[in-house]
Amino acid sequence: MSHKIVENKAGEVKLEIEVSKESMAKIAEIVVEELGKKVKIAGFRPGKAPMNLVEKEVGKDTFWAEVTDKAIPEAYYEAIVAEKLATVSQPQIQITKFVPGE
Repeated sequence: MSHKIVENKAGEVKLEIEVSKESMAKIAEIVVEELGKKVKIAGFRPGKAPMNLVEKEVGKDTFWAEVTDKAIPEAYYEAIVAEKLATVSQPQIQITKFVPGE
C-alpha cells in the first residue's frame, strides 16, 4: 500500500491511498474464507472453496464490496499511523478507481 498527502489545509489533510494488487489479493483470500463458511458449495468443506466459486455463489458485486470494506479501513489506518496523524472525526472516503481482481 502506498499513500501521499495531497493537501494540508488548516486542520484538514487529504490523503491519496493506493492499495497494491498483492494486498488486495491477500484481503480477497480472507474474504473467500469468511464468505465460504457462510455459503454451501457442493464438494467443498466450509471455508475451503476456491475464490471463483465463492464469488459466483455470493455475486461478484457482493464479493468485491466485502473486499473493499476490509481494504479501506486497513489502508486508512496504515496511512495515518505512517504520517503520525491524529484523527478527530470520520474520514470522507472516495474510491477513484477500482478494478476487481487487480
